[in-house]
Parts: sequence; C-alpha cells; structure tokens
Amino acid sequence: MIGYCDNLEVIMRVDFHMHSTFSDGVETPEQLLQHAIEADLKMIALTDHDEIAGIDVMLQNNSSIQIITGCEFSGHYKGKDIHILGYGFNHHDEGLRKFIEFFKEKRESRIKEIISRCIAHGYDISFSELQNLSFFLNYLRKLKRLVRNYHPAHLLFTALSLATKSIPDAG
Repeated sequence: MIGYCDNLEVIMRVDFHMHSTFSDGVETPEQLLQHAIEADLKMIALTDHDEIAGIDVMLQNNSSIQIITGCEFSGHYKGKDIHILGYGFNHHDEGLRKFIEFFKEKRESRIKEIISRCIAHGYDISFSELQNLSFFLNYLRKLKRLVRNYHPAHLLFTALSLATKSIPDAG
C-alpha cells in the first residue's frame, strides 16, 4: 500500500495485512520481514488468522521496519462469517491469549466433528491425515498459491460435500 498526498509525493510504503505460516500464509514471519525490507516498507503488521504467535518471531529480528501488532480475528455476525482486523494491541495480554486459544480449540473441535461426519458417510480420514493434508496444501500454495484464502479442512469438506451432495454441515 502506498500513501499519496495531493501532489502524488510518496509518503510511506506499508503493509498492514500479512499472513504467515502460523495461519494460512506460505512464508514464515522472518521471510515476510525480509520481503518487507527488500520492498523498502516502513511499517508492517502480521495479521495471521486467529493467531498471534508469529508476532514474537517477527519482533526477534532486528530491522528498521516498524512492526505493528495485528491479528485477523474470525467472527460471526448476522448469520455470516466475518474477519475483523485488529491492530496495536498487547500481544502478551493473558486475556487475549486465552481468547485465541478458545477459538483454536473450537476450530479443532469443529474439524474433528466434520471428520466424524465424513467417517460416518464412509470416508476413511483421521485428524492426523488432515494435518498431513494441510502440510501438503501449504506446499501447493508455495508452488502456485492454488488454494489461497481457504483452510485445508474447509477445502476437504467442500470437496467431499460436492462429491457426495449428502454430507450434513457440522455447524
């Protein structure tokens, strides 16, 4: 993102929406920081999905780039899934960490429920296989970004749903 004033003079180059391998990104926080340095960015924010662990990893690297704490929080509003970008918070806050851990556990529980429903419909898959699939899909993303912006469990469930048109939603 580049900011301009009336005479089109460049003010500052920033990127306030970055995802790392701590969520659905394809690069580590260190790699993102290196790209930001190469792009001459002045400020960045790592905004992984419902995850703040990558912030400390990024902050451990000495850089002239100002790093803003950030996170893309998942939510539900009026029957729709939404994402809310949050910035400038204390990423060591215990309440925030517990909040994020709660949603991680909730997501894992939902994934396990989806797997149970798939098994009930004759599919042979386990949580560990899904984690391996997640690793494989991240590898594919690195090659061509084929499955951008989708969680591997969502991709699997969508594919199975389309194939059978009969697997009920776990929600």
